[in-house]
Amino acid sequence: MIAALSPADINYEETLSTLRYADRAKQIKTKATINEDPTDKLIRDLKAENDKLKELLASGGGTMKSLKEKKDSEEEDSDDEDDDTSLTEEEIKARIEEEMAARMAENEKMMAEMEKKWEEKLAEAENENKEKDEIERQLAEEKKSTAHLYNLNPDPMLTGMIVHLLKKDVNSIGKGNQDIIPDIKLQGLNILDLHGEICKDNDRVYKIKCNDNARILVNGEPLSGVIQLRHNDRLMIGTSHLFVYHNPSLLQHMKTNNEAICEISYELAQEEIANNSGMNVKQSTSDTNSSVINENLADFLPQVNEANGISEELDKKVQFELIVLPPEVRGKSEGRDEIFVKVTQLETGYIWFWSKDKFTNRKYVMQEMYEDFQNGEDWNVPPERDPFIESADTECMVGVCEVYIKCIGYMVDLRTKVAIMDYRGVKAGELEVDILPCNTDGSELLEADCVVDSPEDLEGKRIDFKVVIKNASNLPKRYTDVYCTYNVFTYEGIKTNVFNESKDVAFNHTKQITIDKCSTKILDFISGKPMIILILGKQKPDRNKPVNNAAKLGQTTKEIMKAESLRKSLGGKVSKKSKVSLDSIKKDAENMLMNKRLELMKKKLLKIKELCDKEEKKGESKVEIIEVRNILGNIVSAKKNRKNSHSSSSSSSSSSSDDENENIKTKKNKSKTRKKKSSVKNNDFENKKKESKENKEKNNNPTMEPIEEEDLTPKRQQFDKKEKKAGSSLCTLI
Repeated sequence: MIAALSPADINYEETLSTLRYADRAKQIKTKATINEDPTDKLIRDLKAENDKLKELLASGGGTMKSLKEKKDSEEEDSDDEDDDTSLTEEEIKARIEEEMAARMAENEKMMAEMEKKWEEKLAEAENENKEKDEIERQLAEEKKSTAHLYNLNPDPMLTGMIVHLLKKDVNSIGKGNQDIIPDIKLQGLNILDLHGEICKDNDRVYKIKCNDNARILVNGEPLSGVIQLRHNDRLMIGTSHLFVYHNPSLLQHMKTNNEAICEISYELAQEEIANNSGMNVKQSTSDTNSSVINENLADFLPQVNEANGISEELDKKVQFELIVLPPEVRGKSEGRDEIFVKVTQLETGYIWFWSKDKFTNRKYVMQEMYEDFQNGEDWNVPPERDPFIESADTECMVGVCEVYIKCIGYMVDLRTKVAIMDYRGVKAGELEVDILPCNTDGSELLEADCVVDSPEDLEGKRIDFKVVIKNASNLPKRYTDVYCTYNVFTYEGIKTNVFNESKDVAFNHTKQITIDKCSTKILDFISGKPMIILILGKQKPDRNKPVNNAAKLGQTTKEIMKAESLRKSLGGKVSKKSKVSLDSIKKDAENMLMNKRLELMKKKLLKIKELCDKEEKKGESKVEIIEVRNILGNIVSAKKNRKNSHSSSSSSSSSSSDDENENIKTKKNKSKTRKKKSSVKNNDFENKKKESKENKEKNNNPTMEPIEEEDLTPKRQQFDKKEKKAGSSLCTLI
């Protein structure tokens, strides 16, 4: 056997489990033997011996030397030593041949008896087979008229192989003991000596009764008290015994009334149990991922139920639940949903999440402990080897938050508080985060350099920005050693300092991120994907918050789980915290970005107005374009436009006349509503001021939709057109 190990600490549990399994396998000693009947072996040996004796006789009894040696060896074991010298060689040979013939005759007699016995055994086996066939035939006939239970198995070929006829008026179920012999005897986890009863009122009415502390599920729902069974009802007795109730009388009645009769399968029964456990595993053909998840849930649920059964039998005060975690709550911006096992320590309220592999490895050790428990052996193990115990030093996820960094694509800052989401998608606190564009030395960018028309303008350029995590507030109190970790592009595993308290934590973390050459892939990430920040910590070792009153009173695991199941069926605790909407987080980030850009544009328009007023007072009729550019910012884009203008002067000159005609028409239309004075307050600027005012009023409305980017830069596009005209460097005041 080859055991595959991993040196990574994150695979510690799997590596340890693999080594334990390899050690157990190494201790197994095997000895190959032929699988044959002892009688066949004896007959075969006798035949071989007779063949050997016949060969000796046919050869004249062998050489005298070999015969004498054989005779001497036989006489060494006898007490008579006087005949050694009294017999001649011929007499010895004759005696040996006589003994060989007698031995052959004896062997043949034994073989005849053996063959006779074999024939008798064969006849007995044939009779047993006939009796078995007769019993099966009678059972098939009785099944047609008698209500019964038949088993469900993951293998369809094994479904219906176990049948329990309900012949009596009261049919008891259980594993029994010296005093109790149940009619339907079952073995396994969570099976009591007397588990329940199925009582007959008449051919159509059978009722099932569950005894105290016994576990019976009818169509996936826990049974309490007495209910009447319907045809094709699914019964889960204990943890692993799954049956279907079949009533021929009810079946005939349903056929007569043309009632629908559903087809029962193992998968259907497991889906019912899963759905009644709080998981939605209805099949969906449109979503492949959901279909795979549902199939895995139905297959994995029996293992979780088995682990819970072992926990109850050993009274380990641990409960296991299946849970599906989307990529968002696992700290990933994309990916598929994955199945985890939620592990709850019932006395302390600790919660951990195990992967399927980790749970499977630990379940093998649980099964070994339970086997030792059943055999009366010492089943207790040290805490470090106990599969039910998780170390207090194990880190767990406090929550996760998403920060959209689209602002970097426009080189504007983002200062926000984002919701921290726990594994349920419920708000578990807030994290204050700033995303600040900066210079290469980490200094703050000037306002004039903080606007980019489009993220595409940054392609191939270097960008620098800072991620500032200020503080986290309103976190759950049960954690300690809290810190944040996140990845940004090629920067992986960035961590903040670790803090002991978890209610309000001042991280005061700053990290400068530098991208030497901004690629298309990075721009796509900036434009649409969030940066994921994980908040991790450890659960306080002195925490003692039982899950319910039964746990507080120190009751058994079975009683605590029963109380917890009842609480959940009644609705459980009503959470005062709201669900986190990921769409609203993205929408809020876009709104903040648009408002920031509007605010910056408004300031620049006011500066342009002041510049124009200043030049007008001097009696000037033109303004340097470079001065306007200095106010608008986006120097990178301006240089790019100049370069394109010089490299394509021929194309720009050929289209200049069309641009002039278009400008003349525009000026005539605007002159109708413009006052007769030298000013650049044209309709575009007036409309922009009006839009800015309206947007400022809308800013207080939380349902405001994001503003289209094309509305922000029409004036800058006009300046670009003017700059492309034959090397013009002045803008005329009209």
